[in-house]
Amino acid sequence: MAERRMFAKSIVNSDAFGDMPASSRLLYFRYGMEADDDGFIINPKQIMRMSGASEDDIRVLVAKHYIIPFVSGVIAVTHWLVHNSIRKDRYKPTQCIEEKKLLRVNDKKEYFLAEGSEEEGVPLWLPDGKPPDNHLETQVSIGKERIDKDSIGECKYMLGKESLSEETYNTLVNRFGKTIVDEQINRIISNPYYGCLNEKTISQWCEEARHRPPQTKKNRNSFNNFEQRHYSDEEFENIERILLTTSV
Repeated sequence: MAERRMFAKSIVNSDAFGDMPASSRLLYFRYGMEADDDGFIINPKQIMRMSGASEDDIRVLVAKHYIIPFVSGVIAVTHWLVHNSIRKDRYKPTQCIEEKKLLRVNDKKEYFLAEGSEEEGVPLWLPDGKPPDNHLETQVSIGKERIDKDSIGECKYMLGKESLSEETYNTLVNRFGKTIVDEQINRIISNPYYGCLNEKTISQWCEEARHRPPQTKKNRNSFNNFEQRHYSDEEFENIERILLTTSV
């Protein structure tokens, strides 16, 4: 198996990628480093724990289409072929043969699930390896997700079967301010980010948003001025050591 892994700037420097929590971005890089030569990871939960991430971070990566989950528990990196081009003499085929049969590649070199496959349309990370009862419900009406307490008790927001209470919402507003809290909730509902409509995730995102410098046209484009570097195995190990020892 090839030892070196690359990451395309078109993916990791995008606004969509930058909008994810730092812990989700770190987990994505770890998945990119640990994947086999076809972009499959057989132990995503073990890598999640080693990275100090949580299942919420996996749900975010699934919801944003950066990884593809399978009922078997295996995941695939959606943009693997965009990131990496492995020489034939170093390439080792994946052992995830059945999962690979379910994938297709579009004209952007992105993996996607074959139409009609069992995994197609599953919007959630499946921690128990089994699809939920409503796994075919791929689209949720946004107009029905926001429900005030007059219609359903103390519920303030809903996303599928998830809900955020009026009490929790007010607690978050008192801590971070209404503008930041509403911004994060709207992100969760409009994408949608399943598994993220809870106090822990919203608090984390609000904390990051509060300390994030305001974006301007200048600093949004500043990353594009860097030339691509090729790192040695020793340099990769040093970078990984720094990432793992930095608190997120």
